[in-house]
Amino acid sequence: MNFVLFGPSHLLTITVVLGVCVLLPLWVRRHCSERRGIQVAAGLGVFVAVHEIVKVWIRVAVYDHRFADVLPFHLCSTAIMATAVLMLSRNRLAYELTYFWGFSGTLQAILTPDLEQPFPHPLYLSYFFTHGLIILGALYATLVFRLRPSPRSMVRVYVITAIYCFAFILPLNYLIDTNYVYMRYKPAGASLLDYLGPWPWYMLSVAGLAWLLFAAAYAPFYVMDRIARRRGAVAG
Repeated sequence: MNFVLFGPSHLLTITVVLGVCVLLPLWVRRHCSERRGIQVAAGLGVFVAVHEIVKVWIRVAVYDHRFADVLPFHLCSTAIMATAVLMLSRNRLAYELTYFWGFSGTLQAILTPDLEQPFPHPLYLSYFFTHGLIILGALYATLVFRLRPSPRSMVRVYVITAIYCFAFILPLNYLIDTNYVYMRYKPAGASLLDYLGPWPWYMLSVAGLAWLLFAAAYAPFYVMDRIARRRGAVAG
């Protein structure tokens, strides 16, 4: 059997992953001390880092994947490393990368995964587990550490992403014959890229779409700031 997009197991997985990502940070914020919250984050950070290393080893040793194809250069793999740094250090840049990459690329990867194996194949479980940890890290830092993005951070992450993709990943793909960040061809499964034109033009479409997704990720904070300013003006 192959993976079925938006089939029963996929929809249930989305519900469970996003439910845990929201409920765990809310529970820690309400019921745990600041020290306990930091300890939980550190545990998550170590777990994330170890899981990423073990995942690469299993794909090569057990499933005979080519080592060059499982390096942590996909945007979500880079985001998971940023998540580990964020959970261990509460670094501001790591938060910005995790937040914007998580609520743009990673969320899309959960909704339209580049995946062949169905539930409960280990690669299926690992895929959603890894991607879910990125969303969890972004929400945990926002709700528990009370970090938040800003317009400047949105621009900063966009520039970093463009440099990463076009200056590093694109030449690397041709050098080692890979397709990280799907910059050489589209994924085999259905995705948003199917609606963004042929190669190489879809890369330009993605650049515009990324800005819209970043803006959508920042939108809740923009709305909250506007409401706070209006309340402040009324109170004044």
